[in-house]
Amino acid sequence: SSSMDTNNKSKSNDKKQGLTISTASSSSSSSPSPSTVQGLNIMCVELCQGLYISTRPFLLHQNDIDSLCQTVSALKEEIEVQQAGGDTTGGAVESTLLRLLQD
Repeated sequence: SSSMDTNNKSKSNDKKQGLTISTASSSSSSSPSPSTVQGLNIMCVELCQGLYISTRPFLLHQNDIDSLCQTVSALKEEIEVQQAGGDTTGGAVESTLLRLLQD
């Protein structure tokens, strides 16, 4: 009984956030629905915001120039990958990385 209550609460929370999660596989369509893509993009933006908030202080307080240069090089490489067509996040990752580089 408590397991069903937990599942119902989880489904209710997902609906409140505008997310639709389907556990049934569909053989008629191989691409995700627009609502699924939108939900994933929202989650990605939130994850990227957390990454930015936690990484920014590290970059700003970095005293070792070699470590800072390595970090900046890694960020630039990742931006290039995102720009080359590897970005499936609606630009969230690229914009977060660019903000980190600007700081």
